[in-house]
Amino acid sequence: MALVKCVECGKEISDKATACPNCGAPIAAQLHQTEIGEAVLFKNPRTGDQLSIVNAAAWTLLFGPLYFVHRGIWSHAAISLVVAVVTYGFGWLVYPVFARRIVRKHLLAQGWAAIK
Repeated sequence: MALVKCVECGKEISDKATACPNCGAPIAAQLHQTEIGEAVLFKNPRTGDQLSIVNAAAWTLLFGPLYFVHRGIWSHAAISLVVAVVTYGFGWLVYPVFARRIVRKHLLAQGWAAIK
């Protein structure tokens, strides 16, 4: 059991609660929103490894498709390479905008747990 702050009233409550006992705001929706929308640190539940994706955009800008290859996201490695070639390199400047979201989605699909 972990204590989390309610987004509505700011009181600390159990993450197992379905709603905040103070204001009645649903807790599950708050946890889901935080994990998907803001998480930049992830933990692999099988190995305990932690991974930060704070600099995903910078690494994508510097290394392009190689960053996605390094993370094991082969489909986006191929897509970003094709986009960069077709747009004469312009795609290389635009793709980093989406890098953090792409990596976050991949890690969650692989079973990693989001840590704030």
